Amino acid sequence: MYYFIGNNLGQTLTGIEKAQLNRLKLFRANGLEAMCVYTAFNPGLYANAKKFKVSDGVMSIYDYFQKAIDFQGDYFDWIKHWEDAGYTLKYVQNTRDVRVYDQGDYTIYAHFSDVSFKKISYINYFDHRGRKFKREIFDSRGFLSVRKYLTMKQKVLFEHILNTNGEIVIEKYYDPEADKQTLTRILLNFNGEVKYLKDNSDLLTIFTNAVYSKGDIFFSDKNNVTAKGLANSRPEIPLAAVLHSTHLKYEKSAELANIKNTYRDLFDYLDRFDCLITSTVQQKEDVSKLIDNKIPVYNIPVGFIGGDDTLDKHPASDVPRLISVARYAVEKQLDHQIRLVKRLNEKFPNVELHMFGAGAEHAKLKSLIDENNLGDNVFLRGFVPDLQNEFQQSHINLLTSRMEGFSLALLEAASYGVPSVSYDIEYGPAEIIKNNENGYLIPLDDEDVLYEKVEALLSDASLLVKFRENVIEDRKRFSESETLSKWQAVLASL
Repeated sequence: MYYFIGNNLGQTLTGIEKAQLNRLKLFRANGLEAMCVYTAFNPGLYANAKKFKVSDGVMSIYDYFQKAIDFQGDYFDWIKHWEDAGYTLKYVQNTRDVRVYDQGDYTIYAHFSDVSFKKISYINYFDHRGRKFKREIFDSRGFLSVRKYLTMKQKVLFEHILNTNGEIVIEKYYDPEADKQTLTRILLNFNGEVKYLKDNSDLLTIFTNAVYSKGDIFFSDKNNVTAKGLANSRPEIPLAAVLHSTHLKYEKSAELANIKNTYRDLFDYLDRFDCLITSTVQQKEDVSKLIDNKIPVYNIPVGFIGGDDTLDKHPASDVPRLISVARYAVEKQLDHQIRLVKRLNEKFPNVELHMFGAGAEHAKLKSLIDENNLGDNVFLRGFVPDLQNEFQQSHINLLTSRMEGFSLALLEAASYGVPSVSYDIEYGPAEIIKNNENGYLIPLDDEDVLYEKVEALLSDASLLVKFRENVIEDRKRFSESETLSKWQAVLASL
C-alpha cells in the first residue's frame, strides 16, 4: 500500500490536496494500491471525500483508532427522540437548527446537515444559566465522534474522541488559561494500554508503526504536520517527502538556515527519509545542491493530463474572457489581475476575469473590484470542484504569484488548451510555458508587460489560435503515461 499523508481534506482543495488526489487516481487507475491519509480530526471527512468522488480512497488516523474506516450505519432519529421524551422543539428560521426545551428550560441547541433534520451535525448543551458546557460532534456517517467539555469562558478544557461503540479511545487536554487553544496532553487507549502522548505527531507515529506491512511506502505531503511523526516511525519503514512549494524563505539565500518553516521538520529529520520529490527539474537541482546530495531527489510533476486530443482551438465564448485559479492569498498577488482588467477595460469594455478560489483576501479583493467599478468585469467565483466548462470558455489563464511549487493551475489550463500568461517565478511556469510559443513569461511584478502581452493575445485572434494549438501539442509532456513512468522509477528505488 502507498500511503499519502496529508493534514486534512476540507470542503475546498488547496494545491496539496489536489496533488494528492491526482496521485491517488493515477495510482489506482494503474493497479497500484493507494490511500490518502489525513492527520486532522475531521468528522466531515467522508462527506468531503464523497463530494470529490474519492470516498473509498481516504481515511484519517483517527478513523483507525476509532475503528471507523469501514463504518456503515443508520442515523439516529433525534427529532423523534426529543418529541417522545416530551421536550419542546423550536425550529430556528432559515437554518437547519433546533432549540430544545425541557419544561421551558433551554437545554439543547442542535444543528443538522440536511433540510429533513435526519443527519445530525452537532449538539450543544446548556446549563440552567444558559451557559454552554458541552458539545457533541457527529461524524458525517452518523455516529457520535467527539465530546468537548468547556470552561466558563467557553474554551475547550478536554475532549473525548469515541469509537463507533461510544467508547473513549482518545482523550485530549488543553490549557484553559492560554489565549489560543493549546494542547497539553493526549491519552490514547490502544491495544489494551494507555499511551501518554505530547502532541498529534505522536499519534501519526503510532498509526504508521501499526499499519505498516512490508512493501508499504509512506509519502509525507504536508510536511510541517507530517514529517516529524513519520520520521519517528520504525527505521525499516520507507519514507518519501514531497515538496509542494518553494523550500526557501522569500528572497533568502540558498542555505539550510533559510528553509521555510513549512519544511523545517523535514530538513531536521532528513536522514530518516529515503528520498525527496519535487515538481520541477529546477527545484530538484536546487534541493540536491542544498543538501549536498545526501539523499536522492526526484522530479515528478504533481499532476498529469489525460489523452483528449479533440480540443477546439477556439474558446467557447466570444467574450474576451480571462481565468485565474488561485487561493485568495497575499502571495498570489491577485490585485495585479484586477488592475490589469481595469486597463484592458478601456479597449475591451466587455472583458471578463473569473477568479476561482477561496481565502482570507476575499474582502480586500471585493473592495478593489468595487473601487474600480469593475463589478461587471471581475467575478470572485469561489471554489468550484470541476472547472472544465470554465476553462473551455476562457481565452487566457493568468498567474501572478510571487512563488509557486509547480502551479497545478497552469497544468490544468494546458489540459484544456488555454494559453497562460504568468510571472516568471520559482518554480513551475518556465517548465510548463514555452515563452512566445504557447504563452508568455513575464518578469515578476512587471504589470506593464503583463498588460502588453494579454492585450496582444486578445487583439490578435490568429495569434491566440496559434498559441492554443501549441499548448495542445506541447501538453503531451505531462501525459498520464509519462507521469506514471516517473513514479514507477521512484517506487522501484524504494
